[in-house]
Amino acid sequence: MIKILLLNTLFLFPALILANYTILKKKGNILIDGKNIYPAKTLTRGTLVTQKNSWIQLKSDTGVQFTLGPSSTMALGPQSPVLEQGSIRQKLVKKLRQGAVIVKTKQASFGVRGTDFLVLANSLLGESEIIVFTGKVEFSNLGQKKDQILVKGGQWGGLGGRFGAQIGKLMDLPANIINHFDQNSSML
Repeated sequence: MIKILLLNTLFLFPALILANYTILKKKGNILIDGKNIYPAKTLTRGTLVTQKNSWIQLKSDTGVQFTLGPSSTMALGPQSPVLEQGSIRQKLVKKLRQGAVIVKTKQASFGVRGTDFLVLANSLLGESEIIVFTGKVEFSNLGQKKDQILVKGGQWGGLGGRFGAQIGKLMDLPANIINHFDQNSSML
């Protein structure tokens, strides 16, 4: 009987299942809910903040590995992490179901169909941007369910603020610009 109740609870309330994030590497001053993360080895929830010239690389138990860039803020919780400000470099280390959302901003969600991409969030201007290095990512407007597009390797897309209320036309980026973003977002 207890097993049935536990299974029903997990089925009816999936938000109770928390992802665990293992800290792989870090540089500089990183806070979780306003406190230094040292000596933590894993994180499950809270607001993660990197200071200027700081970054943290995490791996979730769902197979997602990412680096939160300098001067960034991300909320970790029961669902996909939410990038509130700054940048995140995302790489998949384990195959997930196609279309699984692995990161959100206030304006957009980014579903996995690829392996390596960069998401930028600007809370002041209310903007979200994506640059895909390899693979494909489904870029979805959280304000308009039908507004979504598949972004392929070598492409850039933006939403909100200067880019408008809908996802606009994607840009194919030249190799030198892709290489610039790749080198400057690796952080390792």
